[in-house]
Amino acid sequence: MRFLHPPMIHCTAIPPMIQMVTGLDRPSARQMLDRAEGHVKTALVMHAKSVERDEANRLLLACDGHVAAILEPEVS
Repeated sequence: MRFLHPPMIHCTAIPPMIQMVTGLDRPSARQMLDRAEGHVKTALVMHAKSVERDEANRLLLACDGHVAAILEPEVS
C-alpha cells in the first residue's frame, strides 16, 4: 500500500502518540499498534472506527492515506 510507511513497532515515541490521540492507556495503545502490525495510521483508524486492520486499510486507501479525512466528523 503506497500510503503506509515501514512499521514503527520499535519506536518508543509511537505508543505515547497513539495514547495522546486516542486516549488509550499505554498497554492498550501498544496492543492497538501490534494489531495494526506497527502501522500508526492503521491503528488510529482501527480505534476511531472500531474496525479491524483490513477495514482500516481499506478506508485509508479510499482516502489516499489521509487519516484526517476518516477521523473528522461527518457534516450533514
